[in-house]
This record gives sequence, structure tokens and C-alpha cells, in this order.
Amino acid sequence: QERAQVVADRQSDVAAQLQDLDNAHKAMAHELHAELAGARTDLGQAETVRKQEEGQRGQERAQVVADRQSDVAAQLQDLDNAHQAMAQELRTDLAKECAEMKSDVNNFMNDIAAVHAEARDVWQTLTATMQSKRGTPATEKPPVATQPKTVSPEQSFEPGAEQGEAAVMSEEETETPSDLATLSHLVFEYLASHPDGTKLTELENEFGVARFPMAKVIKNLMTESKVGKRDLQYFAT
Repeated sequence: QERAQVVADRQSDVAAQLQDLDNAHKAMAHELHAELAGARTDLGQAETVRKQEEGQRGQERAQVVADRQSDVAAQLQDLDNAHQAMAQELRTDLAKECAEMKSDVNNFMNDIAAVHAEARDVWQTLTATMQSKRGTPATEKPPVATQPKTVSPEQSFEPGAEQGEAAVMSEEETETPSDLATLSHLVFEYLASHPDGTKLTELENEFGVARFPMAKVIKNLMTESKVGKRDLQYFAT
């Protein structure tokens, strides 16, 4: 009976301990569940805050990008305006300089024309004086040894060619070296001011000189490589 009582007491103690252990396990499990639920709530709230902060930072970045783009667009517009203003100013200055240059060129050409006209008058006066001293009227050509072949204004005349050589020699005898040098200088200046070329007949009419003295002057200038010829035109080189 005593052993049975002891066993019964031991069994009762073990059952009580097991009951206490089970209660403690349940309490611990309940506490862990509560803590886990709280942790989940905290994590959800933290994630929500993170997403809000990330969205705010994204908006801030987008605003910064928009501000930068606006600044760049404003700078490009300012640069374009400055470029257009500079281009307009340059066009205005260029037009002014072109007008001034054109005026200067016109004045220069007018001065050259005046100098040539004066030189032509001087040369015509000199020619008339020389012809008067030789006893030949100014409107007449000096006598020639032989009658040269007729050469039309459209035909090419090469100084020193076979046609009219005797007449050229006669003209050489009546012209002095100083006269030919002066005429040569005036003819070269005239050709230099007429880059489109001049025919021999035009030079004769311009300076009031017969064909053969003018031909000699052209020949000398071509020999000195100062004058060239293309077709029927003579050019200063």
C-alpha cells in the first residue's frame, strides 16, 4: 500500500510537472507568435516607409533632371541668340566694308581713267608736236618706203611678221627711243587697266598712233614678257 501510494504520488507529481511544462510551452509559443506578428507588422511598416522614401527620392531626382534640362535649354537659347546677333553684326560690318571697298575701287578706277586720259592727251600733243617738227601734218601718217598690205581690224597682226616689214622699218627710222619708251609705258598701263584684253586697232585709236609704231611697241612689250596675246586680244601679263 505504501509503495502504491508512493507510485501514485510520483505519478501525480510527474503529471503536474508535465502539465506545467505543457503550459510553459504553450505560453512560450503564444509569446513567440505575438512577437513574430509584431515583427511582421514592423517590417511591413518599414517597407512602406522605404517605398515612400524611395518614391520621394525619385521625385527629387526627376526634379533635378528637369531643372538641369531647363538650364541647358536656356543656355543653348542664349548661345543661339548671341550667335545670331554676332552673325548679324558681322553681316552689317561686311556690307559696310564691301560698300567702302567698292567706293574705293570706283574712285581708284576713276583716278586711273583720269591719269590715262591725261597721258593720252599728253601723248597726242607730243605726237602732234613731233609730226609738226618733222613737217608732217598731225592728221597724216609718216611716209613709208613701200606700200604695206591691207590688214583689217579683225585680222591678227603679229609685230615683225612678213607683211608690212618695210613699212615698220620706215616707222622705226622716224621714231626716237625716248618716244617709243614713253609710248610703251603708257600702252602697258592701259593694258593693265583693261584685263579683258584690247585689240591693236583700239590701241591705235586710244593713243592716236599709226599701226606700225604701235606694233613695234607691242612687239617690244611681248619680248619683255610684259604683254601676251590670245586670239586678237592683247593682255598685260
